[in-house]
Amino acid sequence: MARELAGPNARALVLLPDGLSGNGSAVIRGAAEVLGAQFSIAGGTAGDRGRFNKTWQIFNGQAVTGGLVGLMFDSPQPLRLGTGVMSGWRPIGIAKTVTKAVGNVVYTIENESALDVYSSFLGDKASQLPAIGVEYPFGLVDETGFVDTRGVRQGEEYTLLRAAMAVDRQTGAVTFAGEIPQGAKIKMTRAKSQDVIDGAKEAATRCLTQVGGTPDVVFFFSCMARKVVLGRKTHQEIEAAQQIFGGTVPMAGFYSYGEIANCGDTHPVCRFHNETATFLAIREEV
Repeated sequence: MARELAGPNARALVLLPDGLSGNGSAVIRGAAEVLGAQFSIAGGTAGDRGRFNKTWQIFNGQAVTGGLVGLMFDSPQPLRLGTGVMSGWRPIGIAKTVTKAVGNVVYTIENESALDVYSSFLGDKASQLPAIGVEYPFGLVDETGFVDTRGVRQGEEYTLLRAAMAVDRQTGAVTFAGEIPQGAKIKMTRAKSQDVIDGAKEAATRCLTQVGGTPDVVFFFSCMARKVVLGRKTHQEIEAAQQIFGGTVPMAGFYSYGEIANCGDTHPVCRFHNETATFLAIREEV
């Protein structure tokens, strides 16, 4: 897909993959191998309202599942681009080491099955896996989850998160939306509604700073877990973003099972995220 869309005037790629099949981190690697490690990529994976059954991707009038759709912004003139990503989820408890993992499937943590460890964290809520996993993701708390935090409010760190997408109750393996490397240190995380709203404000502010002026359009990919946590306050996240960018700026997006974005000026490599408010702003230079 990236080879088909690449060209001398390619400026930014919006990726829209299936949210249940495959590995979000691998999708990004595939695009970056063609376009370059620091090419501007943003997007979100398709969801199905928390059913975790099947998602759909639409291209040229056809609906498919297990697919990947890409939209390339192509311009003979440079475009001013901004991205912003933040969650509001905070690590809790003691860090544990992933002792066996392949890609986005974790088999053991501290030599116990991943499902048993997850269940011990969740208690009575464990029976609701994988759906409940989007509310209580694992955070990568060592260098494997490093994301630049410049511009984040003092005292607040950004933790790369991974949400469970499927569980194998026979083997105890847990499949996540993106990769968790073997040997990584992880913690359980949780969020309060105000932290989620503040995360959206911070992401929008970082995005606006990068784009350097009022954008012509903003794409907003918000994890479906944010909608679950916010409940009746869901509108406040959208309103918070509109206040940052300006109420007349066109904004479009959807609730996703995973978000894709470059992480900032000092950490421009694209990463796969969970639980985040992710923005891509575009401004034509005239």
